[in-house]
Amino acid sequence: MNVPVALAILVVAPKVVPGGRGARGQRLDVPGALSVTAGLVAFVYGISRGGTSGWSDPLVWAAIVLGVALLAVFWRVELTSPHPLASPAVLRLRQVGWGNAGGFGIFALGSAIVFMMTLYLQQVLGYSAVTTGLIFGLPGLSAFTAGMLAPRILAVVPLRVMKHE
Repeated sequence: MNVPVALAILVVAPKVVPGGRGARGQRLDVPGALSVTAGLVAFVYGISRGGTSGWSDPLVWAAIVLGVALLAVFWRVELTSPHPLASPAVLRLRQVGWGNAGGFGIFALGSAIVFMMTLYLQQVLGYSAVTTGLIFGLPGLSAFTAGMLAPRILAVVPLRVMKHE
């Protein structure tokens, strides 16, 4: 299912996303992009392999340590880059830290719920993988539709100030 969606995005994106270049003088932080991508891939690979091969596998710990080391390299690159992907000054802001922590919590809980619901639907209720996927597709479609409609609705609904008594 991911491949047709990706192909549709590749076809539609050039038609709906405005073209043009970014601001002059802006450059892509290639060392930062490479180090964060490789670090996350290595770290996630180590965690994933640990679940299947066992935590005593040396490759698991090598991948995890490599991932952490590459993420440290990424942080160091961002401190010295003239055009960082993630500005350390912004990441140090308390509001950003709390926002990231909240986002991580929501993502972790959401992922756990989807995982547990998938097991329940397939192993307890006996639904097929396709049926389970369609069950999860409806909330996704609803969220997408709400995201598309909300700005239009908010543009026509008058703003009311609510008073706390």
